[in-house]
Amino acid sequence: MKKIIAVIVFLFVVAVHDTFGQAVKNIYIVGSFMDGHEERACYWKNGERFEIESSYASANSITVANGKIFITSNSKDRACYWIDGTRTDLNPTNKSSRISDLTVEKGSVYCVRGVL
Repeated sequence: MKKIIAVIVFLFVVAVHDTFGQAVKNIYIVGSFMDGHEERACYWKNGERFEIESSYASANSITVANGKIFITSNSKDRACYWIDGTRTDLNPTNKSSRISDLTVEKGSVYCVRGVL
């Protein structure tokens, strides 16, 4: 029996052109893939996959700002975001939480999330 790996892509190409109409050199896609029974959060840069969370996680959005990659993720019922591979948890309590998106403005990170 062949092992099937399902790929689920949630959000989207960051940009094809910048605000000045110049072609962007890198294309980013964020999502997750199934490895057996575990969902693993990842992103793709120009077609190459990079895993950001090893198990039971999904990635929701990706933003590239000032040369840094920002990714929102829901990992084991915990909302978090990643900046260049460094994880920041948004909910230090035991409540379940979710994050759906973020934006970066003047060096500050603003997140959209909800507590279940």
